[in-house]
Amino acid sequence: MLQQSENSIQQLQANLPAYTEDLDIQLIEARVDRTQGITQVKVQPVDLTVRGREIELFTTRLDEVATLIAQELDISPAAVQRLTHYTIREPVRAELEPSVD
Repeated sequence: MLQQSENSIQQLQANLPAYTEDLDIQLIEARVDRTQGITQVKVQPVDLTVRGREIELFTTRLDEVATLIAQELDISPAAVQRLTHYTIREPVRAELEPSVD
């Protein structure tokens, strides 16, 4: 029985992501601009003497934005979810409706 418990613990540890870089990130700001079809991402590090990072993504779908941020920064999706603040700019209604003359 002890052997089975050790194997379970080892398997559980193997499934945990080995991300440490997210500890260096204080905040991720994602400005989703659906009028332009892009998302501008600013990464604010914990250490303010270190320069932040800016990324431009050519998608406005939030699931894709989160996935791309995780890939770009090499951090877990859970870290992205925890650290990211989204601001979404939607097209105004007048831009959506065709003008009637």
